This record gives sequence, C-alpha cells and structure tokens, in this order.
Amino acid sequence: QQPGFQWAKSMGGSIGDETPSAITTDASGNVYTIGVFTSLSDFDPGPSTYTLNATAPSDIFISKLDAAGNFVWAKAIGGPSGDVPYSIAADANGNVYSTGWFDGTTDFDPGAANYNLTAALRDQFILKLDAGGNFVWAKQIGASTASMNPVAIALDAAGDVYTTGNFEGTADFDPGVGTYTMVSTGASDLFILKIDAAGNFVWANRYGSVGNDYVKGMALDAFGTVYTIGTFDAAIDFGPSLNSTTLTPVSGADMFFSVVDGSGNFIFAKQLGDPGSFAIPYSIDIDAQNNIYATGIFGGGLDFDPSANTANLNSIGNVDGFILKLDAAGNYVWAKNIGGANASCLATCIKTDAIHNVYITGYFDMPIDFDPGLASNVLNVSGSLDAYLLKLDPTGNFTWVKKFGGNGLDIGTAIALDPASNIHLTGRFEQSADFDPTAGTTTLTSAGWTDVFIVKLNQSLTGLKEQTTANALSVFPNPAKENITIELDQAAFDKLTGNVTIEIYNALGQKLSQETLNDKRSGINTAFLTKGLYVVRIINNESVIATQKIIKE
Repeated sequence: QQPGFQWAKSMGGSIGDETPSAITTDASGNVYTIGVFTSLSDFDPGPSTYTLNATAPSDIFISKLDAAGNFVWAKAIGGPSGDVPYSIAADANGNVYSTGWFDGTTDFDPGAANYNLTAALRDQFILKLDAGGNFVWAKQIGASTASMNPVAIALDAAGDVYTTGNFEGTADFDPGVGTYTMVSTGASDLFILKIDAAGNFVWANRYGSVGNDYVKGMALDAFGTVYTIGTFDAAIDFGPSLNSTTLTPVSGADMFFSVVDGSGNFIFAKQLGDPGSFAIPYSIDIDAQNNIYATGIFGGGLDFDPSANTANLNSIGNVDGFILKLDAAGNYVWAKNIGGANASCLATCIKTDAIHNVYITGYFDMPIDFDPGLASNVLNVSGSLDAYLLKLDPTGNFTWVKKFGGNGLDIGTAIALDPASNIHLTGRFEQSADFDPTAGTTTLTSAGWTDVFIVKLNQSLTGLKEQTTANALSVFPNPAKENITIELDQAAFDKLTGNVTIEIYNALGQKLSQETLNDKRSGINTAFLTKGLYVVRIINNESVIATQKIIKE
C-alpha cells in the first residue's frame, strides 16, 4: 500500500544554509528537528515568522512542530566559536535530549539566563530541555587534552541517557564532580557513555586500536542494550579482558557491529570486510525482536555474512547503498543493494516500524533501480542530487520508493516514525521542489541557499494482520500497580492456534516485555513499569488478536 501525504514544511533564511542533523517524535506525535544554521532564519513554517540569528559561523537550532506541522517553538544554542549537533531524542513526557560538540564558550540555556560551558579543544555536550523548550541541564564531556566527536543519543525505558561517538586523547567521562578518565589508544577510539535522567554518570566504555576507529550509529532497546556500528582499520578488542573478542580488518577499514547490555557488559561483536572493497555504515536500528538493521554505502564486492558462510553483493555503480539485516545474535538474515550504472546512491538513515518494515533515506545523482529484487523500479534524478525514501518489507522485498527533488540539490538526512508509524523525513533542499509523493503537488521554495524540509506521510500497516475483536481483552486493575491480570473472552481464546504472546509497549512504541499466553487468564508483573500509558497486545500467528491500554500509577 502506498503512503498518504500529510504535510511538508520548510525552515530557512534568505542567506546562509540550514542543515538538519536528526529528527525524532514524542508520544503525542510532536516532531523535533536539530541541526545547524548560519544566518538569520525563520523557523515558523506557517504564515507567521519566528526568527533566530546565528551568532557564530554556525549555531545549533532545535525546532518543535506539533503533529499537524504547526510551529510550537524553536531554540538557538551557540557561542562565538563552533558548535555542531548530531543527534536528538525525546522521552514520553516531551523532554528533549541532544548531543554534539562545541569549542570555546557556548551558552546552552536558550532562555534569558545563561549557562556557559567552555571547551579547550572540542568537547561533547549533552543538553536537556523540557517540553516547552526550557533549559533543564547541560553536561560537558572531555578535557583540555581531548577532542570529542559524539554521533548519537538514545533513551531507555527508565529514562537513562546513552551517547556514543569517537574521541582522541585523555577525556573525563564523568560530567559531575567525580572523574572517570579514559585514554585513546590510537588516533580515534570509540566510546559509549551512560548517564541517568538527571545527568549523573553511570558508566562509560572505551574500545580502540592503534589506528582509526569510528562509531557511525547507535540503536537502543527499552532495557538499555546498546547496538553500535562503525569502522576500524587495525586489530580491536570489543570484549572484556577475560573474554577477549579481537577483530582484525581484512580490508583497509572493516565494518563492525558491537552489542553491550545496559550495564556495559559485552554481548557480541561482528565484522564485515573484503580485500579490494570498501564499506561505510551510516545508520543502525533494531526491531521489537532485536533483529539488527544497518544501512550505508559500499563499492566493489562485499560478503555481508559475518559468519564463515558467504552472502556476496557486487556494487552496480560507483557507490551503492546497502541494507543489511542480522538476527538478534548477529547472524546473517538478508542483504540488499541499490544502485545504478556510474551512479552514486547514498543511504544515510534506516528505521523499522512495529511490524518490521524497513525505511531508508539518502540521495542519488543518476538513475537508480530501487528494487533490490529481480524486478526494477528506476527513478531519474531531477537536479544535481535528489532525496529518496525507500520501503522494504521484513524479508527485504521492495514495497515502494518515493523521490523528493527539483532542479537543485535535495538530500534526505534522517527518518523518524511516531507511535502510529507515520513517517517523518527531514533533509535539506535548494530552489523549488515538490514534496508530495502522491498525485498531488506541494511545492516548497528555499528562502536562500539550502533550507530544511520536513515531510510527514501516513500509512496503514498491513504486514501484521489486525483481527482485533472489540472487548475481547480485559485488563485489571487498571490503573495498574505491581501486577495486572489479563483475560481473553472464551470465544476469542478458542480461536487461538500455535504460538500466542502477550506484549507490553510504552507510548513511544518500544516493546518492554513479551510472555507466552498459555491460558485465557494470566497474571503479568508490571512492577518494572514507570508511571505512564502503556498498550497490551495479544499476538497469535503474527496477527493482533486484542489490544488494551493501561495506565501505571
């Protein structure tokens, strides 16, 4: 089924560039975008104006729109030196967390007050704003002898904050009065940092070789299991000292997947690489079963199976986009590539929905076949670069692809799915472009050089059959406390065959628990849930049999 168009918005100024880095949504469908801007820019995409002025070569913007695309607020963060954001996340209450780097002195309070942090070289910032865009806290990671380059931020169900990135030198990873020092081995090492919702240090891990090691992306499940992806060009140990897992590259720089639990304990690490080929990952995501999805670019011939078996793909053009699926243990499931003769097709972001469909965005410069199967679905480029949004089903088969572009440069940067699986795409564009991928037309025109675009599409997810019977499921007590009892009516229970599971999801669509249903009445422990709204689902043979909302007090 093809997606439906909801709205398209742009933000920008008459001079300079506005470039989004990331996008996310909250439980209410509000849309948050973070990026950089270089001049006086209007961040109200409606008929009114809300201007922010960059005080340095580039400042950080954080924008909030409601689910209908209406302006809510926009904030600027900056100082006289450099500051660059990379990632943004929102919790169930609409608090907004972001990370990036800064040098010199930067004021992280977007209000009338000041909260200045000063970096000697390049330090990491972690910033928390409330749902109204008001300053809550800002933390600084680094030292006078370190250079930090964070790339991602994510939250677990308990509200703890995880960031990952690269660093060089000696850095203190405790943002409080204590110290937790880590020293890079080579030119660039990897780090994972966990702090709590108040910004207090929990733990930090370092992984590195004598060469260059780069994290490119991170995904997180509700329990804090951390999935990272990146590249390394010398032997690197991802495991603890008593359980060494050393990976050695076979190409100039191999790709790695690494998984640790919510306490930082090693689970597994995998690598991909072939002599004479190259691969650069850009994004990673996981589904509700913790299957792993990754996207990026490659050239030449590459074996995408991290085991002793082989799953070779050869690039069609100069640079192809790849989409890879591994299971929860890191075993190969499938891999696909998209490309065209003499073309470059970059895949910059990957997301999965509640029923394991896969969405990829990026940009391309020549005709590309976006169907990775035996059929073809070729899109031609309208300008110098066009943005695309590609959907594959859970087995990697082509579903649809949409192009966004005009006569200029149009780049897809990031995707966010809200709890209803509406798709939000952001990127940058210049001149005029049509952002309605249906038969209609919605033309946006940049105010100056490159502006930010945000597109919202809706869809009906049909991969997981909805066979919900009204009032078939009772949940009590509701509101819940330490335990709940769920009960299916006899008629619904008698129709069940095969495997039946009870799943609990939070308001952000994260699956928090899964248990087998053996009887029409079952008790469930809910003591681990924090206060808020949750959804209980009964799943039978990949069909939703019944759903019920509950409130945890």
